[in-house]
Amino acid sequence: MRWGWALASALALFGGCKGEPVDPFHGGTDSDSDTDSDTDADAGDPAEDCDPSAAGWSEEWAELEAQIVEIVNDVRTDGADCGDAGVFDAAEPLVMEPHLQCAARVHSLWMGDNNQFSHDSPGGPLGDNEYERVQNAGYEGIALGENIAAIASEPEEVVDMWVGAGTQCAKLMNPAATETGVGYALVSSSTNDHFWTQEFGTQ
Repeated sequence: MRWGWALASALALFGGCKGEPVDPFHGGTDSDSDTDSDTDADAGDPAEDCDPSAAGWSEEWAELEAQIVEIVNDVRTDGADCGDAGVFDAAEPLVMEPHLQCAARVHSLWMGDNNQFSHDSPGGPLGDNEYERVQNAGYEGIALGENIAAIASEPEEVVDMWVGAGTQCAKLMNPAATETGVGYALVSSSTNDHFWTQEFGTQ
């Protein structure tokens, strides 16, 4: 499961190698010999390019991240009572944005590797807090907050925890949010094992 971490360490040792971000929803540069403008072998993945620690991300982890977005969008479709944070009507679904996703992945892995559970990441590779991380990951929109979770191993558990906590629920239901990025990391050497981060933003 930690093969991605080993690859990231090797890239960090040799200075890293970041390709040009290519995403079908956000454009990109095609540098191969064909005539399309979608992907090529030389282009990087913006969901993995913001820092070497996100390179070679586990496909199993990526699937869990996608499930979070699906479940969150189900909640947004129904609306939610966020307790002291208010009652929210139905909101438009969120779209996974790769730069937000990269920031979320880096933070989840950082929390696990440093045995921390916090929105702050002092000395972290993308900065000391959620807004620095999102900006340094290359996100060009407006950051609207971050939810984190630990210990829970299933996406349903994670979203249930967020919905059950007023402030986290309000971030999840924010109608101004249009984009999101989710990062999951399993770090068995840490106290909490499972780490989740969800970023919210809008262009």
